[in-house]
Amino acid sequence: MRHLMLRLLLVAVVVGFAEYGAGATEPQVAQSSMNAMTVSQLEKAGDAARFQKDYELAIQYFATALRKDPRNALIYNKMGLAKLKNNDSKERGKHSRRQ
Repeated sequence: MRHLMLRLLLVAVVVGFAEYGAGATEPQVAQSSMNAMTVSQLEKAGDAARFQKDYELAIQYFATALRKDPRNALIYNKMGLAKLKNNDSKERGKHSRRQ
């Protein structure tokens, strides 16, 4: 029984880290396709990327959305949260406090 539990634990660890393997990188969205998206679409895509814990991609979506709508406080907030989760402390304060 003990060996069975250890094997199950090992399988769970291997499966859990499989996404970090050498060939498991997600393709980056081309900047030109981001530019073709609306602010609402960019916000939804950024939220989806944050949900998947792909904070770099979420930051790219939010940055593109902010270039199109620089007065959107909600997107500044979401950008700050993504940077917080991405441990980018210098930039996060700038975006989360912008009025």
